[in-house]
Parts: sequence; structure tokens; C-alpha cells
Amino acid sequence: MKNRFDLELKSIMEEETKDIFMSNELKCRIMEKTRNKSLREKISDVLNRYIEIPIPVAIGVLVAIIIINIVPISKMDISYSNVKVIRAGSSEIIIRDVKDVSYNEKN
Repeated sequence: MKNRFDLELKSIMEEETKDIFMSNELKCRIMEKTRNKSLREKISDVLNRYIEIPIPVAIGVLVAIIIINIVPISKMDISYSNVKVIRAGSSEIIIRDVKDVSYNEKN
């Protein structure tokens, strides 16, 4: 059931728009914009967009990556003073103290 306000509003709208003429070209453009896009068109729309990355965020991510890569290197305690190299043919066997690999091999 439509109430009185709906009917009154509809009659006002019809009265005001009865003199308006819409060309076929305009109708076609409106229909083109409202139709469902195919998957190919949707993918094309996504790929044709610009990506805006704020500079502070980009700098923050870059600094975080650098810190993640540098911190493990600074914690390693490797001393190459007690290294023995045994050459057997074209192979080399490197013998180091146990403390050299203590960072990587925790019990």
C-alpha cells in the first residue's frame, strides 16, 4: 500500500519531468554506464589505476627492511683467528672453533 505522500511525490515528479526530452545518445550512454562489466573489463580497470604510496610510509618500510637485514649480522660473533684449512685435491675442508657456529646451532 502506497501512502498519500508517495502518490503526491510521484505526481509532482511526473508533472515536472513531462516536458523533458532525452536523446537516444544520452539513453545509450546511461545504459552503458549502468550495465554489468565483464571480468575482462574489471581486470582492465584495476590494472589501469595509479598506485599512490605516501613517502613516509615508503621510507618506513624501507628502513624496516634494512633493519631486519642488518640486525642478525650484528649479533653474530664470528672470529676467523682460529681457522684451519685442509686442502685435499680440489676440495677444501675448513675447521673452526665451536664458538664460531654457536649463534646458528643452539641446543
